[in-house]
Amino acid sequence: MKRARLIDIGLAILIGGFAAATLIYVFADDAASEVEFANPRAYENQIERIGGKATLYAVRFNEWLASLWHGKSLAYTVAVISLAISVGFFWSAARARSGEDRPQDSNE
Repeated sequence: MKRARLIDIGLAILIGGFAAATLIYVFADDAASEVEFANPRAYENQIERIGGKATLYAVRFNEWLASLWHGKSLAYTVAVISLAISVGFFWSAARARSGEDRPQDSNE
C-alpha cells in the first residue's frame, strides 16, 4: 500500500474511534452492573478453597476484563484500542516505501 493511504486509514480509525469513545462516554450509564455479593471476602475464600490461588486470580482477572466492556470504562477501552490500531497503521506508513523511493533495477 502507499504511504499516504496507510496514513489516511490510520487517521480515519483514530478519528472514528475517538468519536465513538466520546459518544459512549456521554451516553453511558455508570451504574454498577456488577453482581454485588453480601460478603465478597467469603466469596473469594470459597473460590480459593475450591480451586486454589490460580482459580482466584483467574476469577479476579475475568471480573476485571468484564468490567472493561460496560459503562464509561467501555469508552476508555474503545479509545485505547483505536489508538493502538492507528499507531500500527502510522508505523506501517513510516516503514513503507513510496513508489518513487524504490531503487530502479539496472536491467530495465
